[in-house]
Amino acid sequence: EVRYVLISGHFRKQWNFTLDSRHAGREALGKLADGEAGLRKQTGCEDAPAPGYEELAGKPIGGGFDEAWQRLNHDLNTPAALGAVFKRLRYAVKLEPAEAREAWLGLHGMLAALGLVLPVTAEPEEVEVPEDVREIAEKRWAARQAKDWAASDALRDELKEMGWGSCATLSDAQLRVLYGSIKTVLRRGIRTGGTTLGSGQGNFYSVAGRRGRNQDGLRVFRRDGEPCGRCGTTIARTMVGQRSTHLCPQCQPAP
Repeated sequence: EVRYVLISGHFRKQWNFTLDSRHAGREALGKLADGEAGLRKQTGCEDAPAPGYEELAGKPIGGGFDEAWQRLNHDLNTPAALGAVFKRLRYAVKLEPAEAREAWLGLHGMLAALGLVLPVTAEPEEVEVPEDVREIAEKRWAARQAKDWAASDALRDELKEMGWGSCATLSDAQLRVLYGSIKTVLRRGIRTGGTTLGSGQGNFYSVAGRRGRNQDGLRVFRRDGEPCGRCGTTIARTMVGQRSTHLCPQCQPAP
């Protein structure tokens, strides 16, 4: 986790280690482990051991991970290299076994170059979604696409009554991470005096009339054009409900 945090920032830029960044590193390593497991499954040899250094040494990195290798070799740009790795994993689906193995070896080549060791992940349990729940969820999705927010909210409440609200679909591990993250974000906001985004009277000020400092630590909001601190992908700005929303297209892909 600590090593991932260290290489997620460029060595020429100032670096600030926080517990939040370590938490983000843990999540990113988990995503890499999931991607590796997906490629391994596509090779048709799910029980095959990960290639060792001797097998990888001296071999060119391929399988679509050559972009990540090039970025790493360009001024040791580790954030951009990580971004290229995640980008390749996102599109490395439905490969033929031979292609999947080449990509799998390429991924392990990049992991070795970056000095990353993946955590051991448990096989997720499959959840069977009842047909009536699936139908309501599809109706809610259609309502959201049509921007019929009232219908979407009503269908959401219906799903919640059936025990299939948004949080009901999360695993115990995901719920623990979410719970911990909520407390961390709230504590940080209180400690830094809140978030003040502008200078007008409509912006947040404390009862003593002081501006908050929490906005100084925001890692995505109003940072469009900058690299994502987790994967190196350029942060984008979009409009949701006529309000500016900033996101990483790689870490937060559209559903």
